[in-house]
Amino acid sequence: MNKSSAEDAIQRLEDKGAKVLVASMAFGVDDDGPENLIHKASEAKNISTTMASDITKLYGLTRRTRTAAINASILPKMLDTANSTEESVKGAGVEVPLMIMRGDGGVMEISEMKKRPVLTMLSGPAASVIGSLMYLRASNGVYFEVGGTTTNIGVIKNGRPAIDYSIVGGHPTYISSLDVRVVGCAGGSMVRANKNGIIDVGPRSAHIAGLGYTVYTDTNKINNPHVEFFSPKPGDPDDYVKIVNEDGSEVTITNSCAANILGLVSEDHFSYGNVESARKAFQPLADYCGSTVENIAEQIMEASYRKIEPIITGFAEKYKLEHDQISLVGVGGGAASLITYFSDKYKVRYSIPENAEVISSIGVALSMVRDVVERILPSPTKDDIRALKNEALNKAVESGATPESVEIHVEIDSQTNKVTAIATGATEVKATDLTKVVDEQEALTLAAEDIRVQPNETKLIEKNPSFFVFGTNQKTDAAGPLRIVDKKGFIKVQRAHGKCIKVTVENYFEATQYLWENMAVYESEIVSRPDFYFCIGARVVDFVANDFTQL
Repeated sequence: MNKSSAEDAIQRLEDKGAKVLVASMAFGVDDDGPENLIHKASEAKNISTTMASDITKLYGLTRRTRTAAINASILPKMLDTANSTEESVKGAGVEVPLMIMRGDGGVMEISEMKKRPVLTMLSGPAASVIGSLMYLRASNGVYFEVGGTTTNIGVIKNGRPAIDYSIVGGHPTYISSLDVRVVGCAGGSMVRANKNGIIDVGPRSAHIAGLGYTVYTDTNKINNPHVEFFSPKPGDPDDYVKIVNEDGSEVTITNSCAANILGLVSEDHFSYGNVESARKAFQPLADYCGSTVENIAEQIMEASYRKIEPIITGFAEKYKLEHDQISLVGVGGGAASLITYFSDKYKVRYSIPENAEVISSIGVALSMVRDVVERILPSPTKDDIRALKNEALNKAVESGATPESVEIHVEIDSQTNKVTAIATGATEVKATDLTKVVDEQEALTLAAEDIRVQPNETKLIEKNPSFFVFGTNQKTDAAGPLRIVDKKGFIKVQRAHGKCIKVTVENYFEATQYLWENMAVYESEIVSRPDFYFCIGARVVDFVANDFTQL
């Protein structure tokens, strides 16, 4: 392809009404010359273009092209949004860079968003997770962002949200975003019932049906209520429940109503409501089912739990979360309506951060710049890994991070030969002093609470100017529960079985080699090597490798 043929092809597409183009070719990640030729020719004609090699450097022509096509499809609208937002911010006299939330939990400058808007997919849940991490100092857990109609469920592993490739319309992509499951079961989900009791909860909600919650209705308005069954939308089942009052006004029964009746929601929770109203409205349904108000409320919560428990279990298996290390983190206005019941049933702890109902906005403000570089590299050498880290560093700086703040995490998948470098960093204007510095005793108390033992059963194993490492009272050279706590009280690493050695730089190699062999687990012909965490300066650098040379 030459410049003339590229211009002819673009003209033909423009004549057919094309507003944006995608340039993608086989092995474009190795040679992006032809894609770049299309890009430059399109720019000359003022037509927006997405280069597949700009979106991802992974092989797989179909998947790479599909991802680029999704990016291109939203490009015109996102450019309009970006430009109008930028103008508004500048018009307001704000003199700092405008950062946009990404779906993987980071932020990027608006100039990067204009090229790769697809990276903003699932940015709403991502913002909630970042807010939760900062507020709760969470290390390992399953988080719930509970709204009125849907609940977004994902994982926090070792202080970072779990990331995976998004599936759009049933098709896998190379869009890296939070690994989230979206369930039509939330605070405002309505119930379906028959004479035998509750059939199901959701996916339709009070909001979709245009009805109020009984628990947020004035008690005086619940007069001589009776049950009616209906279809919220054409084609829906006709057994959804609504409560009709004497004056003809209508409300509906939801998860939030049931949770309030069962005393699962306290006054300091955003979803706290009028229990008396809820009880009055539940009574006709309880009478219809030949049951009690409390039993109907319990059936509703149990039906919701049946929908969500397999997701929690699936995430725990996928990300190897030990059951006694899991905590449930609830955010969003409806968090208390579900998470208190779920934590009791699943036998794990839960937490709801302060300002949970607006945690997304807080999370955006606290987010770090994040960028990812991926390559297929069979048997990567030290030079390969170093080059990948440098590329990730440069991309993070381009997205707005200061070079000195960038940390890089490298993952090597020996089965697929994929090497991933994840760079995170802060902007110049980022506020970092959001929490006070904790002393050794305060850090010990946090570690003991997280390990679920008493403070007198917890001991300091090692410390440096930035971190404390705590364990239980096992022998010094024995493996056991470990918590790495930084000076702001964040639990950076949470492991049930680990060892810690403090060394100087000149002796790190021998110590690493010792742990590599000493912590190995031999199962028939398979050898599982330990994960490594190096506390270097103010950073925790983690490594997972199957080959000591790569480590």
